[in-house]
Amino acid sequence: MRYIYFHIDELNRDAIVASVLGSELKKYGWKVIYGNRFLSRLLKHFEWIFDAIILPKPLFISAIFNENQINKLKSKYVMLYTENIGIVADDTHPKMLLRCALDPDFMSGKNDSVEKVSAFCFWGEQVANVVRNSYPPLKNKCYVVGHPRHDKRAIGKNSPNNKSYHKKSVGIITRFVAINDYYERNPIADLVNRFLNDDILYEYKNQANDDFLINEKRGSRPDHDLFLEIIDIKIIIKIIKRLKADGYNVSIKIHPRENPDTWRKIDSFLHLDIDIVDPQLPFSSWAVEQNCVIGPPSTSFYDCFMLGITPISIANIDPERQRFVSKYFEENNKLMEHVIAPYNIDDLLDNIRQIESNDFFMSADIENILYKEANFPLCSKSIEALGSVVKRILETEPDRTLSQFFGLYFYNFFRSAYTLLGVLRNFLLRRKITSSNFLLTPITARKIKIMGNF
Repeated sequence: MRYIYFHIDELNRDAIVASVLGSELKKYGWKVIYGNRFLSRLLKHFEWIFDAIILPKPLFISAIFNENQINKLKSKYVMLYTENIGIVADDTHPKMLLRCALDPDFMSGKNDSVEKVSAFCFWGEQVANVVRNSYPPLKNKCYVVGHPRHDKRAIGKNSPNNKSYHKKSVGIITRFVAINDYYERNPIADLVNRFLNDDILYEYKNQANDDFLINEKRGSRPDHDLFLEIIDIKIIIKIIKRLKADGYNVSIKIHPRENPDTWRKIDSFLHLDIDIVDPQLPFSSWAVEQNCVIGPPSTSFYDCFMLGITPISIANIDPERQRFVSKYFEENNKLMEHVIAPYNIDDLLDNIRQIESNDFFMSADIENILYKEANFPLCSKSIEALGSVVKRILETEPDRTLSQFFGLYFYNFFRSAYTLLGVLRNFLLRRKITSSNFLLTPITARKIKIMGNF
């Protein structure tokens, strides 16, 4: 029996992967134990009881453990990335790719966390090749497993072959995390802090070899983020009104860090009659119910193509928008060159009508991008590939010790007690529960376990 710890960083995003992985490793007689941000505080004291620990990236090792603890870690560490496509996987920007694959600490010259990793499970060959060529000592630790959320068991009944979408149903994705923050935080604080700080913001800066990367991704300029979101919300509302006037059903998938209550108020105030989707509904379950998906440039467009759904970008509708787009925004990833991006709403509606009257089509260029970045269509066996990697790195490891078995009992006890304290704290402080600060209660753990059973 082996015990594998799997960190669920975002419940709505990662739970399905955790569920399917549990089923996959069961064939070896192994058990997956779920973890999250809240329980990572316990992990620093109990990491030695697990045979392998699966985390989203090396940065989590340095975030959970201090330097002395890192040097004494005993478990095998596997990195399964939660986001490994788009601008962070673009081999024409190798510094950004390496920063996201190996993290800022490593690029700044601090190797501790990366050295503790036994396997990097990248989504596609594009990222893996850049890492192998840039850091040959890591070559034997690099594996390609594909996009795990597009494993056939993760998609299950929501596969493109089982679509049953409603007639004239159009999906819209949003990204208004600055003006519609889930916790209702005011963006003024970020703006003031950035304006008062004239220092250059770096992704990383290596003093030893003078290598550095300036931060030019989303979030580096709060003022630009606000301008973009204001432009986009104006366009989205106009599109919704036109779609409703033409008799379309409009379904909105809100960004996980947005406040859905704001959209309910907008819906009521403007009498839009839109379908605001439950945030816990997986993207694939929602997307395959739409004729097409509209929104600002996003890595969700990769998901759309892999699900057989045509995405439409609103990036070109307002010519002022491009002024606020920086180098490492998703507007500049390779896929966006092939995404429909009309210059006005009339053309957008024409595009929708054409999509309705024609079969889904994906060009060879798009297929090539999806293969290089997400290992599509081989990613249909992504979690099986992940299981094989874990099995391989544990093949030569000794059997579990008696102390590990006893340690597991103690861990389970403290995990239950700690989670109960978290539930009481949230109740007393009336804290909002999000996809990232969720608690692994027995009910939640049970729901995760059965998610992959279709």
